[in-house]
Amino acid sequence: MFTRLNTYVHTPEHARAGAGATIGGRAPTKPAVGGRIRGNMPAMAGIDGALWRLKQFVLFDAGALPYAALTSQSTWREHGAGLAEAAGVAAGDHVLDLGCGPGESAFGMAERVPGLRVTGVDFSLAMVAIAQRRQRRAERAQHVAFAHGDAMRLPFADGTFDAVTGHSFLYLVPDAARVAAEVKRVLKPGGRCVFLEPALTSDSRLLPPDVRAQALREPRFVASMALWRIVSRRRPRFDAGRFAAVFAGAGLEFRSARETLHGLGVIGVGARPPMRSLADVDWSAWRAKDHATLLFVVREGEGRVLLIRKKRGLGAGKINAPGGRIEPGESPMAGAIRECQEELHITPTGVTDSGELSFQFADGYALHARVFRASGFEGVPTETDEAIPIWAPASDLPFSEMWTDDALWIPHMLARRRFSGRFVFDGDAMRDHALTIG
Repeated sequence: MFTRLNTYVHTPEHARAGAGATIGGRAPTKPAVGGRIRGNMPAMAGIDGALWRLKQFVLFDAGALPYAALTSQSTWREHGAGLAEAAGVAAGDHVLDLGCGPGESAFGMAERVPGLRVTGVDFSLAMVAIAQRRQRRAERAQHVAFAHGDAMRLPFADGTFDAVTGHSFLYLVPDAARVAAEVKRVLKPGGRCVFLEPALTSDSRLLPPDVRAQALREPRFVASMALWRIVSRRRPRFDAGRFAAVFAGAGLEFRSARETLHGLGVIGVGARPPMRSLADVDWSAWRAKDHATLLFVVREGEGRVLLIRKKRGLGAGKINAPGGRIEPGESPMAGAIRECQEELHITPTGVTDSGELSFQFADGYALHARVFRASGFEGVPTETDEAIPIWAPASDLPFSEMWTDDALWIPHMLARRRFSGRFVFDGDAMRDHALTIG
């Protein structure tokens, strides 16, 4: 296999089609930092839907300013920031914060993990407007974006986020299972989801004594906890069992649950399972992020194959064939020839198509490669800043210094047998494969 290409981002063509796949009549995209996207209203019809929307408006649109005032406090932001730690994210990662409200959790996470990117989504336009106003004066505001959207039909491409979080959110939605399914979809394989929800307890008191004792020192915190308890009384609260059931129903792995906020809250952690086998990939909907080529010059009369030792980039030091990404508007064969010209200063001749390879990586990266062989070339193979030319015996290729999958399909290429392969990789390690010949 050849060197994996550049770091990628999701683009509109990789977004899911169907219901909820448009944003304001346009294909969905990852919002620019500081940008705003419009989501769709939840798909609830009839009287029940109208009543649900009325309740949400009263609670979160009409009540946005009082809610923002209550939650603008160090304790609330501190617990919101803790979600990033529970998710195990690092600088450069991208977190989706569901039910972001006025942005306290999003700002807290961005401050806790420098370099972290956070996109907050909320169903309430009023909440999003407050968050965007706060963003103008927030620390590390350039790393935070807010969007109006529906968590049951998220306007993001599959596998966009390294983690998904929610503070006091999941217990409010009418269909937690459907939200969890969307969470799995937008998470990268292996990515975590972390939710802080009101805890299901046997304690019927509004607030325990240790919380009430903080009323003079932290009045907004105590008031927000009291409101939290009142609102959650008529809604399903959470414990480890409910987290496990909701996650399992969506195909997420349940990792842990622990109490927080003096036993009034519980943090549940789940994860999208990493890709370990071909069966973990929906190949019917699979789309490659990058399209690339490999080209082998085979001198049959001499029993030699022209390879390269990669000098830079991922896979540097490995032996491979010349190749790289296909440029826009370029045919695969033209791209394969151009790469040989750039990497070795040769122009292949007698080029034929040998097969294709589809690679799915555990971190969500997807790559499709076309493989070509050539009978000759013009010019002299020359070392460049990208590659060192190597002639190798066709009968004794250096597979120990090549990608693991190469030994499976290169013999078929040399024998002029067409092939099609699918592979699952975790880093450099091949986890599963299927190869079709002919």
